[in-house]
Amino acid sequence: MSVFFKAIYERNVLSIQYNPYNGKEYIIELHPHYLKQYRKIWYVYGYIDSSKSEQCIALDRVKSEPIIIKDACFHKSEINFNAYFEDVIGVTKYIGQKVSRIMLQIKSKDYTMIMNKPIHSSQRHYKALDDNEWKGLILDVQINPELKRILYSYGDIIKVVGPSSLVKDMKRFSKKVNSFYL
Repeated sequence: MSVFFKAIYERNVLSIQYNPYNGKEYIIELHPHYLKQYRKIWYVYGYIDSSKSEQCIALDRVKSEPIIIKDACFHKSEINFNAYFEDVIGVTKYIGQKVSRIMLQIKSKDYTMIMNKPIHSSQRHYKALDDNEWKGLILDVQINPELKRILYSYGDIIKVVGPSSLVKDMKRFSKKVNSFYL
């Protein structure tokens, strides 16, 4: 990781051998801009020459020591990364996707736990969703795989109420998991 930190600081372009989770190993020319940790894995955000875009790659998928490409022109980023991640959980941010109001109901007996260990900093109580068995909660975030995994992990103590696209995803996931046990 120190080579990435140094490359960000010194604005060096790196050649890295990368092996994605579901694909074939390949070489990337990376202009690293930002390091972020999520769930004990470090990621680097940077400009990738071949795709001509900013992307995120997991450092645990880098298969050899990065090589500094001498005399390469470093592609600067205009992104304020602290603000960039304000409306996402994890590392997946979809450019152009708007923030969604995620409406949840939490079983009353588990509500305090969720409030004491928030899912996201935008989390707040939403009284309109309260009833005898459930307490309402809203988050203002992008819908991404990390959000879905967190919601899946809570099992039967969280019910997604909106938006409808996320409700459909949760139903589809529940049916698929349920089929494993029939």
